[in-house]
Amino acid sequence: MNYTRRQIWMTFSVLVLLFATSYSHGQDPTRRTTADVVRDNLERRMNDMRNLDTLARQQAARDRNTPPKARYYNPELTKDLRRKMELSDELALTYAGYIENENSGVVKLISMNDCDKIKKTSRQIDCYQENANVREYANAFSFREKRRSIFGKSDVAVSRGFFVGARHSVQTMIVALDGVDFHQMAVDSPEISYLLSFRPGETAKMMDAQYDELLNGLTVVNFSEGKSTGRLTYSKTVEIEQGAVYALRAIAYRSAESSPSDKDADVVVLMKVVETDDEGGATVLWRELSRGPGMVMKLAEDKSVDGK
Repeated sequence: MNYTRRQIWMTFSVLVLLFATSYSHGQDPTRRTTADVVRDNLERRMNDMRNLDTLARQQAARDRNTPPKARYYNPELTKDLRRKMELSDELALTYAGYIENENSGVVKLISMNDCDKIKKTSRQIDCYQENANVREYANAFSFREKRRSIFGKSDVAVSRGFFVGARHSVQTMIVALDGVDFHQMAVDSPEISYLLSFRPGETAKMMDAQYDELLNGLTVVNFSEGKSTGRLTYSKTVEIEQGAVYALRAIAYRSAESSPSDKDADVVVLMKVVETDDEGGATVLWRELSRGPGMVMKLAEDKSVDGK
């Protein structure tokens, strides 16, 4: 019969405990002998082993119920990302006026790495771990809440040289603008007339249809005072270019049962790329042009059996 080391140790502990008990039998109960000390130490060690077993089982249960992404969390990688996310002193000084303004700012967004190109397994795992932290902290921003956000709740993110608009509870559309002055452009500028006139869908089905349309790129003729000023493409993904200016509209949706909050807004923002990096990230100067209430998601209209 095969015995594990744990079974052998437990058997030995019980025998020593029995020996210590029999040895001390008949002695003065108020006097602590060597056998008493040995017995107490053994009992403590056995209790410690039981506690360790319990903790191990609890940790195993937590691991089974924890999504893999959460287990990637690495404080050291996060510290490194936080250093990457910091603005240089030069940029902070140059755009101090925008940073101090409540409705504008500068944010440095980090792109995720292309882990599939890494051949060494251990380095590839580190790459996936860092990407998990990037998704949680570094590559997405919410202009509605004026802070960093996870991608699913953000207005825009960067991914390997592209701006990417969110989906889920936010409908985002982005357009690249040529020949505009970031500092002088206003909400009534003709270049963003379609962006403001776009009517978001009221139901989930309509929202999904508009998402697919924007994903493929929606090209329209822009007009100013009845004259065409060129064609602009509104999309979910736009290539990042140094010095380029973009307009973005983010429309948040909420259910009819939920109470409105600051994040349930419809915002139009102007963005300018003031710096890029070799990994596809970008430092973005932004300012808010308009803000209004978001959309309340309506249930699709029920249809009767005969289609009426």
